[in-house]
Amino acid sequence: MTHTLPRPKMKTEAIAWMIAAVSVATSVYSVLRHREADIKFEVLRADFRLGLEALTKRFEEASRSLGEETPPADNTLLFDCVGDWCTADSTKHFLFPKGIVIGYKTEGCSYGDGILSVDGYGYDTGEGQNCPQGNGSVTLGQRNTATGRSAVVTGGKMNTAEYDSSWVGGGQLNVASGSASAVSGGYGNKAEGWVASISGGESNTATGESSSIAGGYRGTATNYYSTINGGYYNEATGEASSVTGGSYNKATGDYSSIQGGNKNLASGETSSVSGGNRIVVDKKYSTGAPFNRTSDGWWIADKNSHFLFSRGLVVGKKNMACNYGNATLTVDAGKKEEGTNCPSGQGSVTFGISNKVTGSFSTILGGMKNKVSKKGGAILGGKKKNISEDFKTIPKL
Repeated sequence: MTHTLPRPKMKTEAIAWMIAAVSVATSVYSVLRHREADIKFEVLRADFRLGLEALTKRFEEASRSLGEETPPADNTLLFDCVGDWCTADSTKHFLFPKGIVIGYKTEGCSYGDGILSVDGYGYDTGEGQNCPQGNGSVTLGQRNTATGRSAVVTGGKMNTAEYDSSWVGGGQLNVASGSASAVSGGYGNKAEGWVASISGGESNTATGESSSIAGGYRGTATNYYSTINGGYYNEATGEASSVTGGSYNKATGDYSSIQGGNKNLASGETSSVSGGNRIVVDKKYSTGAPFNRTSDGWWIADKNSHFLFSRGLVVGKKNMACNYGNATLTVDAGKKEEGTNCPSGQGSVTFGISNKVTGSFSTILGGMKNKVSKKGGAILGGKKKNISEDFKTIPKL
């Protein structure tokens, strides 16, 4: 006699199935005892024993299956599916210890634990492109990689967050390799220092601890708290140094700064260059702008500095008709907004009004409408005096 029962799928059904099996076995055994005289009891008992062993084996398998596939305690469904949408049970939290990949899986990626990846670029190939390798890492966007623990790439393309807690917001080919470093966007930027940051621009590098670059092209901030705001090919290598803008500027001294210009150098400690071209400031507390303006409008020169005027100096007004010589000096009040003196000789000097010197190293110290046409001459004053001989002085001393 053979009895076949369906395999149980729930714990309550398994218990009922066991009770039924035992009941059937007991009934069969009782019948066999009463009919012992009429049938070959030994043969039937052996058959019964084999059948009971088979039933017991199936019960054990069913019990193990129940242990591996325990349904929710309240026996409710976790999702309500209508059409191609399924809505999760709003009363439940969901725990994913290994992580979640939305979209497509990337072949060859060693996914970390507790990761999240949104990867929708596999629609042509059926394979994903993002790779969140670090434990607790997140990758969004296209072909992005997060290898550090809790590293995050939130968008862009071909970006990498390499170190723990590093972050790349977007852009392309950006790398955040310092601990807790960040690159907001741009192209080809690298934040390598601890807590270093780059906001944008192209091919910028921040290697100093807590260094920062706001933008620009090929800027470099290599020391503690060094900063570049913009421009191109600028360098801030001193501690807490800064370059605001311009091109090819270098702030190498600690606490030095350059506001702009081209090819300027601030190498002294706390030195500063406000702008200009090829200005070099290598003294402590010196400044690239050697004047300070007072509240009443006066500009005061740096008392510790010499001033070099290789071409010359005009105090007052410029004579537009004069071909000024090299290393000349003139004080010219002028008439009708235009100067009247003309020191055209090399190394010549003119004071007064409407005085003219064409001879080299000659001087007119005052007066009016005087002329010196030879070298080494001098007119001390007067009106309409003229020197046409070398090394002559009027009046004679």
